[in-house]
Amino acid sequence: MKNILIIDTDPSIDDAIAFLMAIARHDLFDKVIINTTAGNSTITNVTNNALKILELVEARHIIVNRGASAPLVKAHILADHVYGKMGLDGLDLPNPSMTASLQSSYDCLIDTVAQNPPGTVTLCCLAPLTNVAIAIKKRPDIIHKIKKIIIMGGAFLEAGNITPAAEFNIYVDPEAAQIVFTSFPEVVCIPLDCTHKAIITKDILERFRSVSQPLGNTLYILLKYAKAYDTKKYNFGGAPLHDPTVIAYLIDKNIFSTKKVSVKVDARNGLTRGATIVDKYNNKKYQNNVLLVDGIDDSRYFDVVFECLDRYPLNQNHHNDECSPTYHE
Repeated sequence: MKNILIIDTDPSIDDAIAFLMAIARHDLFDKVIINTTAGNSTITNVTNNALKILELVEARHIIVNRGASAPLVKAHILADHVYGKMGLDGLDLPNPSMTASLQSSYDCLIDTVAQNPPGTVTLCCLAPLTNVAIAIKKRPDIIHKIKKIIIMGGAFLEAGNITPAAEFNIYVDPEAAQIVFTSFPEVVCIPLDCTHKAIITKDILERFRSVSQPLGNTLYILLKYAKAYDTKKYNFGGAPLHDPTVIAYLIDKNIFSTKKVSVKVDARNGLTRGATIVDKYNNKKYQNNVLLVDGIDDSRYFDVVFECLDRYPLNQNHHNDECSPTYHE
């Protein structure tokens, strides 16, 4: 049976490492599709960032679809204070030769799920959940055909990273998050409670230089730039590497600890907008809708990250045929 990954992403460097990991493991994942959405930067920037990273590793067989340019309701909030104006600042990567398809991210999600047997598509969400919410609103019947949905988002006992109450991905589009959390029978959620334990120390940062070139130095420079903000902001002895936790979870769940809980998303205006509210103890009163990933073996996590990245350069004799691209001239 096929194992198809749709990675919904707003590429900064964390996202890039995540989908590079997935692409490297073509022994586990038959197809990887990149769907972009406005998040860390504008939809134009994040889509171009995805293409630049794929070009860097010559992964031109990977299809990139351009998605939502704004949240469902409110104006788009950027993270350029962290990742720079382009979302991938710190190093000028060459412009890619490949382009995004003419199909939207949400239509690709719908078509991929509809056209494949149930239980073959896993949805990995590393960005605001706008694309997924749009797809659900258009075709709610796809929900029960999706094998699993895993999101990097939310903050429970840990404080938020964009407001005291909210994590960035949820805060940018809480209306979309609310749709997702109430639609799926179970969402696997990897929040800041977990990712804030996955810290890039100076030693780990240096380890990126050991990855094959030019990828290794590129990742090192981009990480050093992007993680300077969080290193200064937090007293963690480094900065978190958030999004690759989603791919690491698919590769080795034993790295993580989990518990089933009930979660609601606050989409109201005010101090708690974007908060993910967890009910840890009254689970007989509320339906558990989330498998909360709350712990991580950080040493094993980074081993998995590097085990994937060390596979580059790849043998490119494999191809994606889902959502066949129509290239811009």
